[in-house]
Amino acid sequence: MKLDTLSQKLVGNDLYEELIKLVMEELPFEANISILEGEILIHENFREILTQRIEEKGGLVWNVTKS
Repeated sequence: MKLDTLSQKLVGNDLYEELIKLVMEELPFEANISILEGEILIHENFREILTQRIEEKGGLVWNVTKS
């Protein structure tokens, strides 16, 4: 399956909560910097919820986009 198709299915079926949970478990909050990238981040709702969860845990989120 192509990643764009997979991300559309996750978001379209409200299945992204499990992916957010997995990302949060794997993020190294003790590191000075972590960079997340990938197809799923083009989905605004996913990105907003992930940002909220990271900030709730004390992380600082910088959103970088194409110019």
